[in-house]
Amino acid sequence: MQAVEHTPDITRLLRDVDLFSEIHDQELATVQEWSEVYHSDTDTPLFSRGDPGDALFIVVSGSVVISRSDADDRTTDIAEYIRGEYFGDIDLFGAGARTASARMMAHSTVLRFPARGRSLQDLLEQTPSLSARLLHRFISVVAGRIRETNTLISQNTPWVQELRKQVYGDKLTGLFNQAYLAEELPRLIRNENAPVASLMIKPDNFKMLNDTYGHDAGDAILRRIAATIRGWAGDNPAIRYRGNEMVVVCTSCGESEARTRGEEIRQTLMKLDVSDIVQGVNSLGMPFSVGIAVFPEHADDGNTLVSRSSEVLFAARDAGANRTWVYGDGEK
Repeated sequence: MQAVEHTPDITRLLRDVDLFSEIHDQELATVQEWSEVYHSDTDTPLFSRGDPGDALFIVVSGSVVISRSDADDRTTDIAEYIRGEYFGDIDLFGAGARTASARMMAHSTVLRFPARGRSLQDLLEQTPSLSARLLHRFISVVAGRIRETNTLISQNTPWVQELRKQVYGDKLTGLFNQAYLAEELPRLIRNENAPVASLMIKPDNFKMLNDTYGHDAGDAILRRIAATIRGWAGDNPAIRYRGNEMVVVCTSCGESEARTRGEEIRQTLMKLDVSDIVQGVNSLGMPFSVGIAVFPEHADDGNTLVSRSSEVLFAARDAGANRTWVYGDGEK
C-alpha cells in the first residue's frame, strides 16, 4: 500500500459523501488537504481490530472488505465497501478502537481522512467553522441512520419475519428457541409484569411414542403438540426449552390461575387428535406433566424461575406423572 497524489475526482468524491455534502468549497479544500490517498495492487491490510479509530475511509476505486474474528480466531467477512462508500466515521468521532479488521482488495484505492500523522482534534481546533459544520453533519447522519434502522426493524416485512424466524425459531417445532428465551426473559421478568408464571410442559414418556410409531411420526406429533401449545398460549411466548420440554411464560398470571391453565393444557394435550399422523390412533392418550413456578413468589430472577418450573415438572413425573404441580407441591 502506497500513498499517491490526490486525483482530480477527489473533490467530487468528497462532495458525494453525506458527511461532507453541506460544507463550503473552501472547507472542502481543507478536508482534501488533510486527507491522504492510498493505492494497492495486492490484497493489503488497512487496519486491525483494536487499532485506534483515528480516521474514516472512502473507497475511491476497487473495494475494502471488513472482517471479524471469533474467540477461536476464525475470521468471517461481514461487509464489503465499494466505490463512493465510506466507513469508520463512528470510530473517528467517537474516539473508539476498531472492533473489526479491514483489508484493501487488489487494485483498490482509498482516501483516508485525516492523513496519517494528523488528528481530527487538531483540525477541529484550527478550523472552528468547519468543526461545527462537520459535527452537526455527523450528528444528523447518525440520527438518520438510527431512524432508518428503527423503521426497518419495526416494519412487518416478510424478510424481517424470516430473519426473526431464523434467529429465534426452533426448526422442528416452530416455537421460539432458547436464544429467544435468554434475550426476552429480562424484559418479561419485571415487577410491572408480576406475577409471572413459567409453565413447563412435557409428555411423560415420549420415547415410548418414538419406539412405537417411529421417529418420523414422533416428530410430526411433537410439531402437533407444539402448535397446540402455541395456540393455547395466546400472546404469551411459547418456547422449546430442550428435547420435548416446552415452556410458556405468562405475565400477570398468579399461582391459582397458572395451576388452572396448566391443568387445562395438560388435559387438552392428552386428548390430542393424531389420527392423520398415526393410522388407527385417534386420541394421543399420552400422559403429560406440567411444572409451574411463579415470580416473585418462587424465584427472584428469570433463569431461576424457568429452572424451578422444570425441576417441579420432573418431581411431578417422578411422583407418579400425569399431573400439574406448582413449585412446592412435592413438599406438602
